[in-house]
Amino acid sequence: MDKRNYFTKIKPEYIILVLLAATCLAVYHLKYFEYILLSVSAFAGALLFIIFNRFFANNELTLNSPQLSESRQHTLRLSLSILFFIFYGLSYLALLQGFYTKTVSYYVFIALCAGLIAIDILFVNTKAQGHLNLLKSFLLVLNITLSNQILFPYGIGFPD
Repeated sequence: MDKRNYFTKIKPEYIILVLLAATCLAVYHLKYFEYILLSVSAFAGALLFIIFNRFFANNELTLNSPQLSESRQHTLRLSLSILFFIFYGLSYLALLQGFYTKTVSYYVFIALCAGLIAIDILFVNTKAQGHLNLLKSFLLVLNITLSNQILFPYGIGFPD
């Protein structure tokens, strides 16, 4: 049996599951107990993905998205992306208003960004559009987590 053929049969989610299990064990062994919940949650999420993927992969979800012409959908997706990045930038500017605190306007802009991503998900037709929404979600998570580092550089304050 060819070794290359053997490794191509291994599914990537199983490799990720093993890596997350090793991460959980390393975090526990190094006694970083404040990160144990995060690593166990990632392990549980990967395990749930494998279970749901195995049982529900053949069932296609049908979503009755609003029917618009292709040009209108393109214009709407472009407008939603522009608004997302405007509110994303405004959320960082709202950090300047607070001193060791996040203002209400920061959370409003973050909520607007999340809402725009949710609306944009309704109009996803291609894989590239899905990747763009994934990128926007990742940027939003970075905004929330890194804003704590901006406001509380010495670890003073609580995370969101």
